[in-house]
Amino acid sequence: MIEPRTITFVALPFKPIDGEMVYVEGSFDERVNGIVERHWRELDAEMYRHWRIHFCYVPTIHERVSEEQLQWINPVRHGCPMPPLHPLRTAQLMHHLSPQCDRASLRPGMISWISMENFAYFEWPDFDEATFVERVVEEYRQYVERPLEHYGDEIEVGMSSGFIRPSMYARFMADETFRKDVLKLMEEVRQKVEQLRCHGLSEMAIKQLIQPDNCPSRMVITADWRIILPDYGNMEIEMRPLVKAVYFLFLRHPEGIFFKDLFDHYAELAWIYQTLRGGDELTDKARQSISDIANPFHNSINEKCARVREAFLAKMNDALTAQYMIDGERACAKAILLPRELVTWEREIPLPAIDYASDDPYSPHYF
Repeated sequence: MIEPRTITFVALPFKPIDGEMVYVEGSFDERVNGIVERHWRELDAEMYRHWRIHFCYVPTIHERVSEEQLQWINPVRHGCPMPPLHPLRTAQLMHHLSPQCDRASLRPGMISWISMENFAYFEWPDFDEATFVERVVEEYRQYVERPLEHYGDEIEVGMSSGFIRPSMYARFMADETFRKDVLKLMEEVRQKVEQLRCHGLSEMAIKQLIQPDNCPSRMVITADWRIILPDYGNMEIEMRPLVKAVYFLFLRHPEGIFFKDLFDHYAELAWIYQTLRGGDELTDKARQSISDIANPFHNSINEKCARVREAFLAKMNDALTAQYMIDGERACAKAILLPRELVTWEREIPLPAIDYASDDPYSPHYF
């Protein structure tokens, strides 16, 4: 087994990540490149099957980037075909090798990120085309699956398996658990977002084509209460009516709303929801749902804020989503950052016409 060693790259045009094994070579080897080009998919499949690691051959990285990813990263191009990405060359990556590293000594092999800009370099053994995948997989297996006590101090390569340990204590105020509740609920869309987000070398492929424009789009609330972003190809942000009612409530209050004061907006929220539903009188079930949102001891408001974040994250990158979601620090007002001069209401929601008596079981006085 050939022992790996540490090599360093500087000023990389992407953020390295776990889970990528990248082909490298000190100088172009025509024979090896031909073999890799013909069999990289097989090696990728084997590495992923055994260790959930993707093998990346730089000239094919652009093939991993989808049209949907491109538009999620740069929603200005929403609805428009994106120009094709151009293949990268392995030499473009090697240009960032630290001058302290001897490039001439790097035979064909692969690298795995360790920390900062340091990588573990695994030199490949001699092989012929018929045994290429088998030899590389077996060589890596000997390293990664050997007993832990035999690991060297210089390099620590392994499968990082992060997990979140649940809190031992439950807290009851919606404001106290806001961020935690939202993140927990957002786990439902985490995998979708991870598929849209470009990591590692895919990020390098993207940057040759576009630099995302993180300017927020104008927002139009149409006469039939749709949320349209005209600067992103008339992208529509879809929400369920009750979630949209909460969003419109915060959109109407650029100063923000403290969760502890939500009961003061109970009638307004009910009126917005009734307006979105066509003016029909609300059922007891609907009023109970609104009562739960306005109750600062209930996590319903956190769930609705998570659904708002989900609606925007499904359509655009994280940096842009921050402009549109309902957010705020603990014990502070929660608000939507989007400047209100960018918001146009084609139809005004009138002042609340609903007033609940103090003996109404759905009134905030009963919290």
